[in-house]
Amino acid sequence: MFATYNQSQPFYSVMNLCKRCGACCKNGGPALHTEDLPLFKNRLQIENCITIREAEPVFNPLSQTVEPAQSELIKIAGIANSWQCCFFNEDQNKCGIYNNRPVECVLLKCWDTDALTQIIFTETLTRVDILTDEQLLKLIKKHDRHCSYRNFEELAKKANYFELNQMISQDIAIRQEAVSYHRLSLAKELFYFGRPLFKSAEFYNVVLRETRQGIQVFAP
Repeated sequence: MFATYNQSQPFYSVMNLCKRCGACCKNGGPALHTEDLPLFKNRLQIENCITIREAEPVFNPLSQTVEPAQSELIKIAGIANSWQCCFFNEDQNKCGIYNNRPVECVLLKCWDTDALTQIIFTETLTRVDILTDEQLLKLIKKHDRHCSYRNFEELAKKANYFELNQMISQDIAIRQEAVSYHRLSLAKELFYFGRPLFKSAEFYNVVLRETRQGIQVFAP
């Protein structure tokens, strides 16, 4: 509801009302917590979400910088190439799932963010909490073992270009296996495996080029 002012209403209460500017929704969808798990039974689909894997570079709202994620996160997906929440109706400037919105959205008040900041990175949902397909879970665990961001960071620090290339190739190969066998859409692939490693290479000062053999790592 838009805030309106009248003489009987204290000024501070006008300031402490949501003006429906949409800024919070445009800046990115929320991360999901264990409290949000029931939403997958009546409103959310995995196609609406994206996985941020542990140690993946991500914007931290507390430090206001891009840094490795402290833990795995499931976030509401953005629209196209932006982080604007996919449930935000820009024409009407409102949430499409307001009555079933995640806990971070319930707690968010732009004039007082204390309640929200207290739960960031705590009791967050993971893919294991949501998925029941054992074959896909095995592929996900295999992918996490062989294509972890922590290992990628270590190889980048050592300038081990051969193994970086091997890891990027394996990341792509596992995705292709899953997409082919399980007929995954792009949205499901991004939920199951997160962003491809090569999409985050710049954060580690890793230089990539497209070659006939595919994406390759080169010395800067």
